[in-house]
Amino acid sequence: MNLGLYAIDVWLLVLTLAVGVWSLRMPGLLEGARRYSPEVRARRLYLYALLPWALAWLSVVLAFAPTWMVARGWIGDWCLSRHQGLASACPMHGASVEPNLLAPSMALLVLLLAAVMSVRAACMLRLALRAAHRFGCVRRRTLRVDGLDVDLVSCAEPVALSLCVPRDRVVLSEQLAMALDDAELRALIEHERAHLARRDGLGMLVMTIASAILLPRARQALRAEWALAVEQSCDRVAAYRVGALPLASALIKYARHASVNSAQPALASRFGQSDLEARVRVLLDPPVNLVSPSQRWLWSPLWGLPLAFVLHEVGEFLLLPLVR
Repeated sequence: MNLGLYAIDVWLLVLTLAVGVWSLRMPGLLEGARRYSPEVRARRLYLYALLPWALAWLSVVLAFAPTWMVARGWIGDWCLSRHQGLASACPMHGASVEPNLLAPSMALLVLLLAAVMSVRAACMLRLALRAAHRFGCVRRRTLRVDGLDVDLVSCAEPVALSLCVPRDRVVLSEQLAMALDDAELRALIEHERAHLARRDGLGMLVMTIASAILLPRARQALRAEWALAVEQSCDRVAAYRVGALPLASALIKYARHASVNSAQPALASRFGQSDLEARVRVLLDPPVNLVSPSQRWLWSPLWGLPLAFVLHEVGEFLLLPLVR
């Protein structure tokens, strides 16, 4: 059996285990993240979506790192003493004597997972381009606000969102622009400008793809909390530039006119896509007991080398029965 197939098996097994454990722990993780500021919370929730994938890749890299170090001649191979001097008898070093169909079958599952994720990303990108084209067809005029294009469109319901494809711009419905005064309109535009500066549209694409493997309840809760944290982060930027009261007033007026079930294009950040009540409450009464993030994770690379040898040994004992 090829060493690459075993690496794929390890990757899939660790990913499955990480998804299960992470989904079960998600409610507690989301509750703990609420102690931080919106910017820190958004970053942490983004990492929560990526962590199962990171654990799977790190497990493979660290588990097979001693194999690579032995091949380079940097260290001696302790596996030889257990396999009568034959490195090939160790599944972490290459081939098995009797090939097993389980490893290639799991490799096919990984390829299928990669294909599904790629198709999903392509569909989201296609929908975003179609939405951008549709808004371009109903565009009435374009405003230039401090270097940012603001397209005014004619729609049946209020629209306020930022699009990052094919170019950065804000899309705003004429009826919503007429309902807001100058300060409220400026606050809305600054909010959407913050989305574009943070590249939240691309972040939403990565969040959607990365969290798709989680269990349904954990996936929905993580996406909702991340969307709220992102919106509150942009609210803070807009409130700093224009003021909290105009932005809160714009949110309230938007809520009066917008439909709850209005669809949102992919790769777009909509002005009212999260809990409006929570956003207004934070704007008018900012929390003061926020916690600073810990820096203990900076010491985690020190555990990399010993963990690599532990994972190598664990991988051998787990995979050896499959090839005997």
